[in-house]
Amino acid sequence: MIYFLDRISQSLYTEFGNTLNRHCLVFPNRRAGLYFTKYLAARIEKPVWAPSILTINDLFRSYSSLQTAGDEILLFELYKVYRKLKKSPESFDEFYFWGDMLLNDFDDVDKYLANASLLFSNVQDL
Repeated sequence: MIYFLDRISQSLYTEFGNTLNRHCLVFPNRRAGLYFTKYLAARIEKPVWAPSILTINDLFRSYSSLQTAGDEILLFELYKVYRKLKKSPESFDEFYFWGDMLLNDFDDVDKYLANASLLFSNVQDL
């Protein structure tokens, strides 16, 4: 079985050969870029410069002057909102686990362009 990233490395190396370093490849995450590099290295028999490999987040960050907030800052901001909305809020220690899970869910909704309104329509009932 030939993996998708292996096929991509074959196709790009066949088409661009030693000039692949003039290209920038964008992957959804670092893992995909790492596996692509592994498959590409297995094809190449002589030293060549590798192409630039970025994640989609790296690409957007390179075109923006804004910085991505760290997970801790996002958790504290989410906790502030939670405390405003909840009559008797949990402590931050109790909130941390599911707050982190919720931030990951928000990130997934954003990455996969899911309909957030539909997906989270029943959250208030929990």
